[in-house]
Parts: sequence; structure tokens; C-alpha cells
Amino acid sequence: MKEGTNNGCSIQKQAIVSVLIVCVIAVSAIVFVASRIPRIDPTLTDLPVLAQAIERFESEYGRLPKASALDFEMEGPEAVKLITVLLGKEQGAQSDMQNPRQIVFLTGRNTKHKEQGGIVYSSGNKAEGIYDAWGNPVRVILRPPGKTAITLSFRGKQVDFDRSAIALSRGPDQKWGTEDDLMSDNEAQ
Repeated sequence: MKEGTNNGCSIQKQAIVSVLIVCVIAVSAIVFVASRIPRIDPTLTDLPVLAQAIERFESEYGRLPKASALDFEMEGPEAVKLITVLLGKEQGAQSDMQNPRQIVFLTGRNTKHKEQGGIVYSSGNKAEGIYDAWGNPVRVILRPPGKTAITLSFRGKQVDFDRSAIALSRGPDQKWGTEDDLMSDNEAQ
């Protein structure tokens, strides 16, 4: 009889150890995943900073900054040109500059990795682009010439924004056109 009792205790101990192992694994997995999910807050701060920088440029110079398109992502040569203009870091003859007074319109979080979001700088201290907290380039839409508003489909609704520029992020799911997309205009959130 004593032998059967020992087996019962042994089975109970194994069950307790198994449950503890499962709990440790579950908690570790939750902590791991939670530590990898960037917070939305930095992106919600960065988007209006970019849109307001473009609006301040327009207010100062009476026109929007020159761009090859009205709707583009803030990555690549054209985006770098715009960032350079907004940072007041253009170089060359003043007559060729969009921002000849070298006014700093854009101030934001400076980082070295896309996954951190913000204005990303290369090792040579040159801006590469502006990214959201998930490492995706921020999208900018400029108001069309002669128009007073930007018309945009956002979260399934057609909306007019009386703004010079709108900055957008794909949001946590990293896909355009979904409910978690983020934008610089707080009224649309």
C-alpha cells in the first residue's frame, strides 16, 4: 500500500511541475511578444509633426514644397529631398533652394533604425526617410494645386481635410486601408 501512495505523490508532483513549466513558457511568450510590439504613441506624435512642418513651410513661403508627386512615401531620393528642405539643410546656390532661409520646419525623433520610427539617419548622418513605429515609411499626401482641401478615403469613409498635408501610417497591422491606420489629423482618428 505504501508503494501506491508514493506513486500518487509522484504523479501529483509531476503534474505540478508540468503546470509550472507550461505557465513559465506562456508568461515568457507573452513577455516576448509584448516587448516586440511597438507602441502607437510615437507614431501618433510623429505624424502631426511632419504635416505641421509642411504647413509651416507653406505659411512661410506661400507655397507647398516641391515634390514629384502629391501622394508618396517618405523613403527614397525624393523623400530625402523633402526632409532636407524641411530640416533647413539644403546645400547649393540660394537661388536653387526651396528653403533659402534655411528655416528648420521639421523637428522630430531622430533614430538610426527604421523599426524605431521617426527620422532615420544613416551612418553618414544623412536622412534616409521617416518611418512609423513598425518600420514602414510614413505616407504624405499634399493638397493639390488650386484646391482648398485634400479628399481622402480613410477607414472606409470619404473625408475632406482643409490641410496643406496629411501624414499617414499603416498602423500595427502594417496594411493600408484597415481600421488601425493612423493619420496626422486627430479629428479623423
